[in-house]
Amino acid sequence: MMARYIFRMILQTIFVGLLVYFFNADSNMVFHFQWGVFTIWLLISWISQFWLMKYDRIFPSFSFQGSEDTLKKADNPTVVTSGTQYRLGQDQINFGAAIVLYILSALLGPIILLVRIGLDSYLRSRDRK
Repeated sequence: MMARYIFRMILQTIFVGLLVYFFNADSNMVFHFQWGVFTIWLLISWISQFWLMKYDRIFPSFSFQGSEDTLKKADNPTVVTSGTQYRLGQDQINFGAAIVLYILSALLGPIILLVRIGLDSYLRSRDRK
């Protein structure tokens, strides 16, 4: 579990670092660090990642997997091949969606953290009643 947390934090640090580089680079993509609102927001977002990455899931789980039954019932090799290609395409979509969710988490970290804390406190107070 600790290795997963460390890996997720390294990944989020890379994403935030790339965003800071991208938004502080000039038109020739030469890095010139400037304190701006967006840079400060990314710094706060990176700090909020320490708490966000402790949760198992920040976003709901998603999967765009195909049906297992179509592959098991298929006696025709072309159907199995097209099913395999379909699965490879879906894995690529899942990977792309995961990257988009990590970038959204890097950009909207403080907002997601506040919503998550508010939701957790609401659920705890509701369970006490």
